[in-house]
Amino acid sequence: LAENRRSAARRKNIAVASIANIRKDLSVTSPDTFSIFLGYFSVSHLVPDGITLEQLVRDIHSQTEKIKKYKLYLRAIIDQYFSLALFSFLSPERQKKFYPKYYPLCAGITNVNLQTLWDSTGDDDSIDYIRTVSTGPVSPVVFSLTTVNGILNVGVSYRTTVYTQTEINKIIENFSKYISCLSTADR
Repeated sequence: LAENRRSAARRKNIAVASIANIRKDLSVTSPDTFSIFLGYFSVSHLVPDGITLEQLVRDIHSQTEKIKKYKLYLRAIIDQYFSLALFSFLSPERQKKFYPKYYPLCAGITNVNLQTLWDSTGDDDSIDYIRTVSTGPVSPVVFSLTTVNGILNVGVSYRTTVYTQTEINKIIENFSKYISCLSTADR
């Protein structure tokens, strides 16, 4: 989807955003507190000719593991606070251009395993849960992966001002294709 970036004069890197569950980091332990606590971070990587998708994913994984290990994603809360304060000083036209210029992301993925949050007694396996997440100003597409009772549900939110229905269908098709490849590779 970003093949044309290779011939660009500037900004040839691909950026990958991760949306992290920060519930444990905030010491929210009560099972009665039902809310999703999210932080985020992004990494970037040059995409040289000939790099395989597997190598690209391994390199990005290596970067994200360091961020997770040292909990650097918690800095995003402070960044967001200051950004909101400074954002109000920008003109409406500058506000529209700010995130696409400085955070040029194609999509975000948020994954929640509700089985770890809900104490399942095993009495009712019919519970299912589907969610979507607002795209916000940083990412024009968000894939919301939710696992409950061994079932993975995927919701997709996107900005119609950024992507057409045809483009979003292509993104979903590619996402599904690569997820299917991963699941068959693990067998």
